[in-house]
Amino acid sequence: MESDKHYFIEGLFIIGVSIAAAFAFVWLANAGHRDDVLYRIHFTESVSGLSLGDPVKYRGVDVGTVKSMGIDTDDPRRA
Repeated sequence: MESDKHYFIEGLFIIGVSIAAAFAFVWLANAGHRDDVLYRIHFTESVSGLSLGDPVKYRGVDVGTVKSMGIDTDDPRRA
């Protein structure tokens, strides 16, 4: 009887550790990912040649795409 109690406690411990490890794995796997980060950039010069869907590069590496473009209605000099 005493050994059955120990096996039960060991089983609960192993299940608990396994669940905690699974949660930790999922949490750490998603910790560094940001799906959408919005940046608003205002230009005072021409943006000719820039189109929707164009890649956005940072130091030569693609980091996103142009999602929208428009005129600032509060200050039309800014694009």
